Amino acid sequence: MKNRWSEADAREARERWAANHGEAFALRLYTAGLIGEDPALVLHGGGNVSLKGTVHTVTGDEVEAIYVKGSGSNLASLTPEQLPAMDLSYLRRLRTLERLDDDEMVNQIRTHLFDASAPTPSIETLVHAFLPHRFIDHSHAGAILALTNQPEGARLIRDALGDRVAVLPYIRPGFELAKACADLYEDRSNIEGIVLLFHGLITFADDARTSYERHIALVDTCERFISHRTSGLSPREPGSASEPAMAKEQPNELAVRVAPILRGLLARPTGDEDHPYVRSILEWRSTEVVFKFMARPDAKTLADAGPLTGDHVIRTKSKPLLIDQPQWSDEAALHSQLERAIQTYCQDYEAYAARYGGGASGDDWDPYPIVVLLPEAGMFCRGLTKRDACIAADIAEHTLEVKADAQAVGRYDGLSEQHVYDMEFRAIQRAKLRSAEIKPKGAKITLALQHPLAGQVVAISGGAGAIGFAVAE
Repeated sequence: MKNRWSEADAREARERWAANHGEAFALRLYTAGLIGEDPALVLHGGGNVSLKGTVHTVTGDEVEAIYVKGSGSNLASLTPEQLPAMDLSYLRRLRTLERLDDDEMVNQIRTHLFDASAPTPSIETLVHAFLPHRFIDHSHAGAILALTNQPEGARLIRDALGDRVAVLPYIRPGFELAKACADLYEDRSNIEGIVLLFHGLITFADDARTSYERHIALVDTCERFISHRTSGLSPREPGSASEPAMAKEQPNELAVRVAPILRGLLARPTGDEDHPYVRSILEWRSTEVVFKFMARPDAKTLADAGPLTGDHVIRTKSKPLLIDQPQWSDEAALHSQLERAIQTYCQDYEAYAARYGGGASGDDWDPYPIVVLLPEAGMFCRGLTKRDACIAADIAEHTLEVKADAQAVGRYDGLSEQHVYDMEFRAIQRAKLRSAEIKPKGAKITLALQHPLAGQVVAISGGAGAIGFAVAE
């Protein structure tokens, strides 16, 4: 992993933001962008950063403050408005409590923002508040997860990073995790960071550059450790993997045939006469990562082994639907095969949700797969919009890659089903999804934007001409 700190770019960040927000804030935004731009560290709203400083109130008081990334904001394009400030002294007092549930935690955070219109800060705000450092960086680095998501994850991290970090077992993100991180740091104050099993990496320092460079150095060390442990064996192509039985048609030809079938089968009935289905847009991926994964003899087992972190599950669900030996030679048989597989997936998903509490309300209920893997054709990911489908595809492809790395080092082990459910249906997590996607209306589902073409695929003839272009807009 490359250290991308640039004095020229840091100077540009100071020139852009320091006059209005101060130098520390400018460098906070700069290194947040460095982390957010690297998909090996975070994807689509993942990870978070913070800065401790002061705020001058309207009454002239100087108050200790902490700035934390707004929940769901993208680190790669973080703006000053997406790094809201809170009363740090008050938040630190919350550590004395025995427990704090999600609703009250969010209430305490929101009622101690200095700007009432600011976005709700990250679920891990209290982790940042309880640790003493001025700059804190948190990511879901793939190399870290490839080592932590193992039965012997703590040992592998110690082998790779030694005493440079402390390791915490998986703890539900929020108040409990914040207290555990603070307690651990007070016992091991010489560490450069904390590795959270099945979750990610936290680094810290009193200046932006040191915290960022520690983060990169630790991830780079893990990448080199994995490379050394898998020397002579590609972590994404185990020697035991057999070549897939290729179909007569090319992947793009198969994708063209199967995508309309999938869109039809994944259209979710709503019970609303005006909008009878919630339709999906599909994103298709036919990359080397996808095809090498599907060629593995253990592809089905590994695909079903749970997500890399709880943050990913709200975008992709805990597992994809992998179709064994698609019936490419007979379209009717292929349709029936996919229909049965999706029905089975929905039944299994409903049973999983029932085991742990029942899932979301009826208005939000969606048991259908988000990610579908079809040997010879590739990976299909659905979303209400093209953006949603691309986010799911990016995370799903990254997941396949990291799982393969983990399996090459040892044996991939995902979060337990109970923990997955807890994160998937946790209100504070689901709030990260855009509220404009689907809005309840009585016992039915309606598209919030109320656009008659939402979720549809539209072709416009003459779309490059004046009238056609206006229609497209």
